[in-house]
Amino acid sequence: MLREFLIAALERAAVRRFGVGPPLPIVVQLESARQRLSRLAEVQAETRADGWVIERVEEKFLLEACGLSISGKIDWIDRHEKTGALRILDYKTSDQPVSPIEAHLSSVRRDEVPADFAWCEIGGRQVIWRDLQLPLYLRALAGEGGPVECGYFNLPKAIGGTGIRLWEDHTPEIAASAWCCAEGVAAAIRSGVFWPPNEAVDPE
Repeated sequence: MLREFLIAALERAAVRRFGVGPPLPIVVQLESARQRLSRLAEVQAETRADGWVIERVEEKFLLEACGLSISGKIDWIDRHEKTGALRILDYKTSDQPVSPIEAHLSSVRRDEVPADFAWCEIGGRQVIWRDLQLPLYLRALAGEGGPVECGYFNLPKAIGGTGIRLWEDHTPEIAASAWCCAEGVAAAIRSGVFWPPNEAVDPE
């Protein structure tokens, strides 16, 4: 039932955007989308059987860091019907499945000089923040009580990689480090400090 609903919605959207009989490259992309949505329906049916119920989607939030407003929207929030736990999920449609911790934290490159607030210690190893998305989502829902977990709903090209990848070892220490980084970034922006420059940015 869910699969049929999603495919029908895709077909209607495709006709509205591309008309009847779209060119071959669009046909190929639509077939890829059908396969991804079919697998998504299977995974969603499994997670529903495990007790997770979709509670909210596109949930707006607003945080304040050093006088700077941080706003955004959370793709998907589940609540477990028995435990009451919350689960935050963000859709990822990259070619390969994405690991939450690898997307957010990584080793320092030799040509980098990270700001002090960017550092984080994981298992005795020093890494730096590359992304703060999921920790900020967790902070936005922190006042709702009960346990909250987060992760990605991966929808890669290869449907075998479709599934939910949770940030299993997200600890209070990691959360505190992420917020320290967010406040550091906010304070730097307010002070007009934008350094070091990103050499990969096109001057145009």
